[in-house]
Amino acid sequence: MTTNFTFRDFIVYLLTGLTLLLCIGLIFFDDIFTLTTSFFTKYQFIKEFSFLVTIFLIPFIYLTGHIIGTTDYLTLKYYVWLHKKLRDKTNCFAQSFLKINHLIFYRHRIVYQIVRHWKSDKIDKSFKTTEEFWRLCAKLQKENHYSPAEYWYILNDLFKGVSLVFLISTIIATIKHEWTLAIAFVILTALFFYRAIQYAEFFIETVCRLSKP
Repeated sequence: MTTNFTFRDFIVYLLTGLTLLLCIGLIFFDDIFTLTTSFFTKYQFIKEFSFLVTIFLIPFIYLTGHIIGTTDYLTLKYYVWLHKKLRDKTNCFAQSFLKINHLIFYRHRIVYQIVRHWKSDKIDKSFKTTEEFWRLCAKLQKENHYSPAEYWYILNDLFKGVSLVFLISTIIATIKHEWTLAIAFVILTALFFYRAIQYAEFFIETVCRLSKP
């Protein structure tokens, strides 16, 4: 499982980083084309080392994916901080602002689905707290039965990261007045966001099924 997880982890961050670079490339296409054309015209010897450049580009894309992952984690910390600040506020503005943040930064996460599941009215529950759920996951990992659930976890992580990339790209495209791209990125953000929600739900359901005798 460790080998598979490492490989899948690499693919997730590689694809996330690649998506970000492609989006930035589309937004700043003219500027990047001008700069690269000028660079390769001036330093033609670089073309002889194009293979090495490609090899070193892969770790850069992977690290870019990790930067997006870190940003996603920071948005979760931001939401937790904001929730503590505004949950006791009774004014309409504070509650509306909290709900918007809840939708954008929390709704598509596995942790949200965990809390939603154990707070639901379902009679047949495999866990009653968030801690119990993660203990179930640890038990499945120890028994080497975790792989089917891990698949949905990885997909949630991927689509969660890519939806954040499209959200960032939407903001940049709007600032640059690239309206066609901005609209396209908004649509992609919504699609990947709701797909991440589905994968989070599938993950919880799979863990519950696997944990039953």
